[in-house]
Amino acid sequence: MNLFKKAEKKKAKLRLGISGPSGSGKTYSALRLASGFGGKIAVIDTEKGSASLYADKFNFDVVELSPPYTTERYIDLIKLAADEGYEIIIVDSISHAWAGEGGLLNQKEQLDARGGNSFSNWAKMTPKQEKLISSLISCPAHLVVTLRSKQEYIQVSENGKSKIQKVGLAPIQRDGFEYELTTVFDIAINHEAQASKDRTGLFVDKTFSITEEVGKQFRVWLDSGKELSNDNSSNMGADNGNKPPSEGHSKVHHGAGGEKQEPGAGAEKKPRDESVSKTDAFGTEPRNETIISDEQAKHLTARIKNAKMFNDAFFTRMDVVYGTRVISKLKIWQYEELLNHLSKSIGEFA
Repeated sequence: MNLFKKAEKKKAKLRLGISGPSGSGKTYSALRLASGFGGKIAVIDTEKGSASLYADKFNFDVVELSPPYTTERYIDLIKLAADEGYEIIIVDSISHAWAGEGGLLNQKEQLDARGGNSFSNWAKMTPKQEKLISSLISCPAHLVVTLRSKQEYIQVSENGKSKIQKVGLAPIQRDGFEYELTTVFDIAINHEAQASKDRTGLFVDKTFSITEEVGKQFRVWLDSGKELSNDNSSNMGADNGNKPPSEGHSKVHHGAGGEKQEPGAGAEKKPRDESVSKTDAFGTEPRNETIISDEQAKHLTARIKNAKMFNDAFFTRMDVVYGTRVISKLKIWQYEELLNHLSKSIGEFA
C-alpha cells in the first residue's frame, strides 16, 4: 500500500512572534494586527498593564499575569483562553517565561544555589520548556507572542586578536524558540518591521508597519487551505491537563472604539537607553551570550577528549541542555559552565 499522497495546503492556525526592544511598539502592533485579523481577542499581559493603555482603541479582554512567571501558569492561561472561546490570543510577553522572575533561568539559578550540579540542573528545565512549546503548538486558537530583544554579540578574530562584535538584536527566549512559529516580525525602535522568518511568503524582503491590514493578509492566507477535521485542528496534539488557572491574576474586560493611531502613547513610547546594555531587558546581569572563539572551541574539545567523553551520548546531552551539538556554536557562559562541570564531576555528565 502506498502511504504517500499528493500534498495539499490545509487551513492553519497563526503562530506569530513579534520581537523588539522597549519602545518599539510590540504591544500596540499585536493589538492592531489582531483587530484586523478578526475574532474575539484575549491578552495575557506580563508587562504591568501595558496592553490596557490601548483599551480605548481596541476591543479585547485581558488578564494581567504577575510573578512568578512559571511556564505552568502560561500554559494554564493559554488553555483557559482557548476553552473560553477566544479566537486569537496575544501573549505579551513570552520572554518572562524564560528570563523573568520565576522563569526558567530563575528556577535554574535557584537550583544552583542549593548546591546542585549546574549542568545537570539545565536538563530539569528542558521538559518545562518543551511543555510550553507543546501548549503553543497545540492551542486551537490563533496565537501572537511578543518577545523582548537584547543586543547580541559574537567573538571574532582579527589580525590574530579576538574582539567582540555586535551582530544585532536577539529575542529573549531559549535558542530555537522561533522554529516553532509560522512567522517572526522584528520591530525597530522607529516601529518599522521586517520578517526574520516567514513561512507565508507574504512579508519576505519587505519593510512595513504592522497594521490591521497585516492581520487581514494573515487571515486570508491561513484560511486558503483545505478544512481540517476536528481532531486535526492544530499542528500537534498535546495533553496540557485540566488544571485550573493559577492564582495571582485578575481579569478585566475593555470595550473600545475610535480611530486607530500610530504607536506613541504610554509604556511603549520609551526610547531604548543604550547605556544600559550591560544589563538585560529585565534589569539583571545577563550571561555572556558571545559565541566562543576558535581557540576556546579547540580548548573545550581537548578537555572533552581528555575526559574520554567525546561520544554521541555527550553531544546528545549537550543538545538537550544547550540546543546544539556543535562546540563552536556554544556561547561563553555555556563554555564556562561546561569547563566547570568537567573539572568537578565528569562522571555525572556521561
